[in-house]
Amino acid sequence: MSDPAPRFGRYVVLDELTGSAGERTLVAYDPELDRKVGLKLFPVASASEQARRRERARVLAGLVHSHVVRVHDVGTVEGRLFAAMDFVEGCTLEAWIARERPAWARVLEVLRAAGEGLAAAHAAGLVHGRFGPEAVVVGDDGQVRVIDFVRSSPQLGSAPREVDDRIAFCTVAFHALWGHAPGDETEASTPPALPRRVRRVVSEGLREDSRRPTMRAVLDGLRPTTWPRLRVGVGAVLLLAAVGFAVTRPESSPAVEPWCEGVEARLAEAWNPETIAQARDAFAATGVVYASEAWAAVELELQLFV
Repeated sequence: MSDPAPRFGRYVVLDELTGSAGERTLVAYDPELDRKVGLKLFPVASASEQARRRERARVLAGLVHSHVVRVHDVGTVEGRLFAAMDFVEGCTLEAWIARERPAWARVLEVLRAAGEGLAAAHAAGLVHGRFGPEAVVVGDDGQVRVIDFVRSSPQLGSAPREVDDRIAFCTVAFHALWGHAPGDETEASTPPALPRRVRRVVSEGLREDSRRPTMRAVLDGLRPTTWPRLRVGVGAVLLLAAVGFAVTRPESSPAVEPWCEGVEARLAEAWNPETIAQARDAFAATGVVYASEAWAAVELELQLFV
């Protein structure tokens, strides 16, 4: 007769994952909730530290967000504090990128999802404090979740700050999008397809005194351009039409003449430093706060097109 499965309190232990600094992470089955969970077992600590950890876990248990791993139970078994949370089948951000080799747009989508989790935690008064690529898990279901909040600290005294999370997020984003760490000049340069707006927001977010000091501000800068919102000037619309005409076969072209004949000259008339400046000024003249970012996106698309 086989030995019964080991237990930790009411939980049936299925496996143990690699831990650090005295922590243990167990994969377990919760018979009361009939589901698999992850159990974080904290190192033995003083009564005051145990109380702080318990309070952090309880605050996190009240945070319900699609991009944050949910804590379901907090307790003590034989003097060992634990937190039971969702068990996510998947892999970390770095492993996912190495395996999938996704395009930058998909990487940015995953990063934005993780950033939403951080921003939601900040709104609830929690700071991660240890955010890195290993704290982002892309589930087998495609869902992106931030883990290990339970090890974070509240915003008190010398505890980690929101700005630390923002800098850590932009560091992770830089490495994921550029393919190397910030400041590593020995590696490849920025991928040419990466929009300047994205490069600017991520690079700026690495600074302590960034113009986008919060995670929410960084995420606003990284959100996809919403074309229906853009109230572009007449000059910009005419420019787009001109470029389209320059590379499109005129209806009146004689059948005996190849449609592409003279296209370089027509394109030069439509897309040159003067018309580019006119279009940029037309975007700025709309007066909307996102005009410069909208123009950067339009210019990038046109440069790729022409």
